Amino acid sequence: SMLSSSPTLRNVAVVDAGIPAVYAEYGSPVITGCRLEANTAAPSSTQGIQLLLAAATIEDCAFVNNRVGGCIRAQGGTLTVRRCTFETNSTAGIHVTPGNGAPPGEPPVAVVEDCTFDRNYQAIDASGSGGASSLTVRGCEIRNHGGNGIELSGTLIAVVEDCDILG
Repeated sequence: SMLSSSPTLRNVAVVDAGIPAVYAEYGSPVITGCRLEANTAAPSSTQGIQLLLAAATIEDCAFVNNRVGGCIRAQGGTLTVRRCTFETNSTAGIHVTPGNGAPPGEPPVAVVEDCTFDRNYQAIDASGSGGASSLTVRGCEIRNHGGNGIELSGTLIAVVEDCDILG
């Protein structure tokens, strides 16, 4: 758990751990080459990586067989996710929502590029309210999901390009 910090995590594995595995408020966390696997917790609203009003970058990570309320949950702030794999998670791979306490006129912005989502309940869940949240999904493969591949709700500007969505 990190408050108001900008940690860098490289090549860290979090397996069957307490949740959230990473929690950051504000700051600019960078998470690279990490693996979150078989993490479970109650209640279901708990996340693997939980970000509140942070400017986070997550690259080259794997999220496998997690049973939590979202592998990555970003509330407000900005989120960039690149080249990550989400596989057999019984939850959303990425959940983006306006953050409680976010300054008016500063809705969340998320960019998801070159990621693979396979056999998850849901790939991406994004919502907006009180200002248009922004979601860009580019070059991703989404396959064999149990729920919606990409679920969008509320005031949201979404761009999905060069993606394959199968099953």
